[in-house]
Amino acid sequence: HEAEYLANRQRWARKHSEQYQHKERHYNHHYNMVTRNRNDNRSEQYKFYRSKQWVDLRQATLNRDHYLCQYCKAYGKLTPNSKTVDHIVPIAYDSTIRADQGNLATICRECHRLKTQWEQYYYGT
Repeated sequence: HEAEYLANRQRWARKHSEQYQHKERHYNHHYNMVTRNRNDNRSEQYKFYRSKQWVDLRQATLNRDHYLCQYCKAYGKLTPNSKTVDHIVPIAYDSTIRADQGNLATICRECHRLKTQWEQYYYGT
């Protein structure tokens, strides 16, 4: 009985693994083609984040800020190993300053989540 049980379990796992992979591919395709690139402006933003210019700006900002969240630091808390670089004024609001390092700051995950919520409220982005 045990061998039969294991064989059935393996068949079930293979079947559901294929279904999961198909759903994941569909989700990623939908996200990339519809959500991320929903208009020309968003498409341009996405291209910028994949450019060498952004990679260099991001690394320069991380080095300048010593990988410390600048938002936490403003409140006297040191949050090391922050690896996200944020536009202080979002490029969805003003794309002319997207490459201005003065508009960039290192930010931790929690601060980024809170700031994104605030931006959606304040800027409507």
